Amino acid sequence: MKATSLFLIASLCFILNLRANDFYDYQNQHDSDPFNVGTPSVPRRVEIGGFKLKIDHARYGINIFNAPKENLLGVFQSDDHTLKVLRIPNASSSLEQEARKMSSAEGWPLKEITEVQAQGGLHGVRITYGGASSMFSKNVRVIRYLFVNPQGETICFEANARNKRGDWSYIKFLMYKELSPAKNS
Repeated sequence: MKATSLFLIASLCFILNLRANDFYDYQNQHDSDPFNVGTPSVPRRVEIGGFKLKIDHARYGINIFNAPKENLLGVFQSDDHTLKVLRIPNASSSLEQEARKMSSAEGWPLKEITEVQAQGGLHGVRITYGGASSMFSKNVRVIRYLFVNPQGETICFEANARNKRGDWSYIKFLMYKELSPAKNS
């Protein structure tokens, strides 16, 4: 009786493994299909906080508040990141000093503060937060970009990773290439 049940279990496992391999081969075969195209990019220019940001509407959900909630001007959400746009009230110090003040107030582990330059000569500061780097990961959890808009207000673009392996290349692209001062501000 034991031998029969062991044989049935082994046969069942073998059959299920064949089915899984067939499905895997089917998936791999159709992933390389030249007619399988992804969702096309839908660029949209958004004015927020005295800046224009060109963002992929197919990738990011866009929520801009007409009446800002406290200092939150808007939120852009994707599968990988949440990008919040915040007005920093009473920012009287330099951007680097403001960055240090913000990091000590939050209590997040500060990795680095770097000066950045966006499109059109827009100067700002990038603040990177996270834990210790490892061989496999830089362990970055939050990146903030601070810029001063044409009205003299400090605006913070805060990007939070929604998963552990967050790819920051698109956020970097947005801040360096797609952000510019609003022309009518």
